Amino acid sequence: MVGGYIRLHRQLENHWIAENNDYFHWWVDMLWMAKYQDTESDGITIKRGQLEASVAFLTKRWLLNRKTLDRKTVISFLKKLENDNMIIREVVDSKKAIITICNYDKYQHEPWRVTDTELDTISDTELDTILDTIKKIKKKRNKINTPQTPRGGNQSEQNFVVDPAFAEAFELWLQYKHEKRQTYKSEKALKICYNKLVKLSHGDPQIAMAIVEQSIGNNWAGLFELKENNGRTNNQPSAGSNPTNTVTGFKVIKAGG
Repeated sequence: MVGGYIRLHRQLENHWIAENNDYFHWWVDMLWMAKYQDTESDGITIKRGQLEASVAFLTKRWLLNRKTLDRKTVISFLKKLENDNMIIREVVDSKKAIITICNYDKYQHEPWRVTDTELDTISDTELDTILDTIKKIKKKRNKINTPQTPRGGNQSEQNFVVDPAFAEAFELWLQYKHEKRQTYKSEKALKICYNKLVKLSHGDPQIAMAIVEQSIGNNWAGLFELKENNGRTNNQPSAGSNPTNTVTGFKVIKAGG
């Protein structure tokens, strides 16, 4: 990939990959090498989230940062990833192998690429409109110009305005809910959710993003106050009520030119 970025979740800090510098480097390198769109290579289709990499290729590539590296070490690392359901390996022949990064689209999603057609699977609800609106916000970077309220109508019910500063956090939350097949059934529900996010963050977009990432990282169904001093706020669920899944999510890392 020439440009763009990959995502790494803060939760990776507590994952077994982070306990070994080589493992961490190799995992990020695999994410880096994974295709962000389908491509053809020697008559083989390499799909988004896949990379063409044999054990021999990876051993030679990763040897650059070490004095020595044998095939057994690389194979052992790949088997650990397979056992943890992080990758799937498919050997094409003695010189080729396709590695699929599991849940690539879930964590390396690009919300701005979502189309109405893709969202029609949830009956083309207000979520389509909201996501489209947020995409426009990213381009204009100003307040949304909503249609004029019809006579006799209620301004607060007719118009749903998202502050551009909160657009990225709110979009990430909507995408997360969409992937869990949990949707908001009305614009009123969406507005309540957005206002809650702004209120919990005390009007700070960075805190809003942290709140969203906290809920996603803990697999929560709702938004809650940000944890402070490793404690739990009154509005957060107890640790036993909704256990955290072991995932390898992603935080943004910008790629080089």
